[in-house]
Amino acid sequence: MAPSAGSPPKRPTWSLVLVAAIAIAMLAVLSDRHPGLRLVDFLSFSARADRVLRGEDLVHALYPVGYPLSLGALSTAADPLVAGRLLSALGGVTAVVAAARWLGPAAGLFLLVQPGVLTFGATEGTDMLAVGLGLAALSARTEDRPGIAGVLAGLAALTRYTSAALLLALLVPTASGDRRTQLRAIGLGVATFLLTTTPHWLVALWTGGSVLPDQSGNMAIGANARIHGLGLHTLVRLPDGLASAVPWVLSGPAVGLGLIALLIVIFLPKRARDRVLLEGTDRLDALRLAAWGGAHMLLVAVAFANTRLVLPTRLVLALGVALALRRWPRTLVVLTIPLALWTLPAAWQIGPGEERLAGVVDILEDLDGPLARAYFLTTDPWVYRQAGGQLESGTPIREVGGDPRRIGPEQVADYARLRGYGLVVVDVGRVQRTYPALAPLLDTPPTTDALHPVGRCPGYRVFALTAP
Repeated sequence: MAPSAGSPPKRPTWSLVLVAAIAIAMLAVLSDRHPGLRLVDFLSFSARADRVLRGEDLVHALYPVGYPLSLGALSTAADPLVAGRLLSALGGVTAVVAAARWLGPAAGLFLLVQPGVLTFGATEGTDMLAVGLGLAALSARTEDRPGIAGVLAGLAALTRYTSAALLLALLVPTASGDRRTQLRAIGLGVATFLLTTTPHWLVALWTGGSVLPDQSGNMAIGANARIHGLGLHTLVRLPDGLASAVPWVLSGPAVGLGLIALLIVIFLPKRARDRVLLEGTDRLDALRLAAWGGAHMLLVAVAFANTRLVLPTRLVLALGVALALRRWPRTLVVLTIPLALWTLPAAWQIGPGEERLAGVVDILEDLDGPLARAYFLTTDPWVYRQAGGQLESGTPIREVGGDPRRIGPEQVADYARLRGYGLVVVDVGRVQRTYPALAPLLDTPPTTDALHPVGRCPGYRVFALTAP
């Protein structure tokens, strides 16, 4: 069957395989370079994955069930961190291949060397998997496969609630077919999206869980105020949220250029588009990218804005450069090479925080006897250890209660004994900033009889309770 008029050209299979191989190799090397925890939220993801496999915590106000369910399934055969990295790498490779299939192999390589892909494609977390599914959905929609596009967009929304912004991009028609055919395709895409996400709504209604996501916690952080639900008081702070989100978005390389390119392609008159070899499909593809990126940024801005949360917007706007240079792939490669020379060294570098965290995790792993299984209090929520194939995080010392500045070693020891904990982990920075009454633990030797040291590394001290 001949391709539909205006449909994008099919990419050679060998070129897609080559781009996929490069992406797999690069993300695998970077993941191996950074083997420790790099996203603290993953500790809660891993704990929830275990509960989901037991049929518990199926509906959560902040995160849908798709990611913990996938993570739990993989964790039955692999270390949780490895399982998380595999899901992220899968998302990164999917995003790169989808961009290559849609906009050309050079576009896939251009996306691969974006810092967001290099970091989050080699790091445990939900974000890259959601982006990969989203780009695959847009690629399928461009190829006049609205049913597949709706399913992929639904899976993305079951990975991150904010991926529901993809629904707006599915409404953009393709260049082929008459009006009735286009409306039928849009309806099919929306229907399959709703059908794919239906299990979430049904389980939410069955369990009495939150049918809609509740971002009150993140909203409260962003607004620095007590907030509950999505009311008028949260919507009126949308301008402030955008003012916070936009600088994060535009801080990515090529994002500003990509945004300008998308706007030019969208609003350039047809006669001018013809002169620069742009076609109708370019404008529709630009609308798809802009719709997803803009809608996603609005959703994030209502709740909170940081680099990780605006990742989809940064990447789809950066792809505006690849779209504008679709017919000049060599020029895009010329731009990709210096970008890679800039982003790869930063992605390769191990930060001091990673080294310090690895040190204290090693200390906990090397403890023997009862201490090897003892629960621990900690000033740092990043500290974890392996326990029976699961990642075990510590209980925050703030749970002791009262003014954090007045919590001392004796109070911590009394609380630990009462709760059955055997260890206390403190990091020097938080003691100095937030828990100054714990400063005696930083002395050598510690000036307290309540706790005795069992390990130390740069930035951290590990203590066991002294027998009463």
